[in-house]
Amino acid sequence: MLDRTVDDDFTRLRACEITLDRSRSTAAWRVDGRTVYETHGTFIPERVRIGFGIWTMLPIRDGRSRSLDGQGMNARWRRFRVRGVDA
Repeated sequence: MLDRTVDDDFTRLRACEITLDRSRSTAAWRVDGRTVYETHGTFIPERVRIGFGIWTMLPIRDGRSRSLDGQGMNARWRRFRVRGVDA
């Protein structure tokens, strides 16, 4: 069982990692070294492009977005690293 919780101290920077393993057909997402999501039997293409952003994950209901107006969030990303066979 994965512990998908991350403490809510949003004032500190986080170390986030995405691991794609083509040979095992797995993908894993980690925050501060803790695996928060993992999937098996996933098709991993030979080349991938990963994007970063902020969005609300609320499903559309009755044809309308349920996102909140004025959520007031900002984020910083730095020190991106790519590691692997063809990195």
